[in-house]
Amino acid sequence: RNLSFRISSKRPTPRRSRSRAQIPWRHTLATARESGSHLAPRVNMLPLDCSVQQYAWGKPGRESRVAKYKASSDPTFSVEADESYAELWMGTHPKAPAAIAENGEPLTEWLQANSRVLGTDTLEENLSLPFLFKVLSINKALSVQAHPDKSLAERLHAERPDVYKDPNHKPEFGIALTDFEGMCDFRGLAEIVEHLEKHPEFRSICGEEAAVALKSAVGASDGEQKTALKSLFSAFMNADDALKASQLSAFLDRLTAEESAAEEDSEEGALRRLMLRLSAQFPGDVGCMVPLLLNYLRMEAGQGAAALFPL
Repeated sequence: RNLSFRISSKRPTPRRSRSRAQIPWRHTLATARESGSHLAPRVNMLPLDCSVQQYAWGKPGRESRVAKYKASSDPTFSVEADESYAELWMGTHPKAPAAIAENGEPLTEWLQANSRVLGTDTLEENLSLPFLFKVLSINKALSVQAHPDKSLAERLHAERPDVYKDPNHKPEFGIALTDFEGMCDFRGLAEIVEHLEKHPEFRSICGEEAAVALKSAVGASDGEQKTALKSLFSAFMNADDALKASQLSAFLDRLTAEESAAEEDSEEGALRRLMLRLSAQFPGDVGCMVPLLLNYLRMEAGQGAAALFPL
């Protein structure tokens, strides 16, 4: 299944002298110019030259929307069939900032000279967009990620700017361009407790102490719940390698047997098939159990997920 995620830019309105098919899909920045105090501002579209990120989880060649979108706006861009194209970045992030397509001027410099498009007349140093706009084209599961809150992001950037490239937290929201599957945010504690009781291998890896503490935290204060959840997740991730290997093997054997005998098309069956698929993508990785901890989302094209802020 094609799994592409995040938000796509709009196509600019074609000129009447050219057919729609003749106009390449461009990544654009809308700029407003006042034409009079009683009139709505006129919007100009400013084509951007945007960067592609090639990560192993991206779709290959022209299966990737990222590659096709980039090629449609940049005639010098060559799409290689055996290369993965994961993300198209439209923003001012220092790792891969966009530029004005017409003259190559960095978008950051253009914003510095045209600060009013961001709603300010001040000439701030290093003015940048307060968001990073992406298109993702996903071939297999991404790694489990944890994003800092704003205060931690600022501290990490100040201490290690070579690793933490900007001082911003990472609340995210997205719109599915095709049918999409993903995981985000932790499940409620009661749900995780059910999974600990249903899957003895998962419970064994997490440890009895952390499992009992999590159950005791159900219905407790937010602080107590977060502490118990942090302890359980830490125990799961830092468990002994030999224990993880033996319990993962038993877990997958059991799921495979259950799937062979299953006839139902249920949420439980969908979750089981997801974990088996993740194991096939990353053999021997205990991360295939993570859906027991995180919410599993299935979205149709056009549906979206709300902004998620770090706990």
